[in-house]
Amino acid sequence: MRLSSEAAVWTERFTGLRDQAFWRRARDWVVARNANEEQLLASCYKKALELAAELKARSIAFPAISTGRFGFPKREAAKIAVKEVQRYYESFDKVVFVCFDVETANIYRKLLILSQET
Repeated sequence: MRLSSEAAVWTERFTGLRDQAFWRRARDWVVARNANEEQLLASCYKKALELAAELKARSIAFPAISTGRFGFPKREAAKIAVKEVQRYYESFDKVVFVCFDVETANIYRKLLILSQET
């Protein structure tokens, strides 16, 4: 299945996951940086959160979208992720940010602590 960067889809089962999976297509981070790269990443989270809320999902988990192979800067991506998730947080019992390395986990941890202080 090929997704545009504007689409979100839901599947009932996915190998290795317990219940359901939402899929969003990440975009390559462009070194020359298009003006809308941050907006596209925010849209990625927003569409997935909207779909999950519509389907009455109780929990949702996100990897650090676009920061691996696609090269989006980790701190900028984490700021976008935390901001978008905060807009929908009340819709879920649990939101998990899945971090595959210590550096990314520390970035998210700091941003989440800061977001609770404001």
